[in-house]
Amino acid sequence: MIPSFKLVNFEKNYDVFLRFRKCAHLELKGSFDISEDTLQNYIKKNIEIFGEEAFIHMFIKNEIIGQIEMSIKEDKGYVCFFYVDTQYRSKGYFKFMHAKMMNIMKHKKIDSVILSTPFSNKDTIKIYEKYGWKFFGQDKRKGKEGMILFKLLLQS
Repeated sequence: MIPSFKLVNFEKNYDVFLRFRKCAHLELKGSFDISEDTLQNYIKKNIEIFGEEAFIHMFIKNEIIGQIEMSIKEDKGYVCFFYVDTQYRSKGYFKFMHAKMMNIMKHKKIDSVILSTPFSNKDTIKIYEKYGWKFFGQDKRKGKEGMILFKLLLQS
């Protein structure tokens, strides 16, 4: 089934947005230690920088099954977050999510996109490489120890 995409409706679906973030953090880091204030500031900042398309939900019928979070810094696109709900993984939905991200970035005239993932996240790294992402180096930002960067060049 082909998914549809909509801007995250924070008033209606904040609980799903938060659940996906918590699940991803628990899967990757084993903890979720982000305060509500920090999360609200993150949402506000990304919408100011990127626009409403910074946060996208992926749907099958009326069920939200995935989430994309994006930003821009210094003319580079950033995928802050790709998430597909566990029961929908390995069913081909990531390709739709990836295509949606690429279309949004191209529309914003971004020619390269960066993301980071834990070095230990081998299965996800394989998926990123399958879709053309290239290893870009260690993530040197504070609190990002053990994270590696991947870059994707977008063709116009």
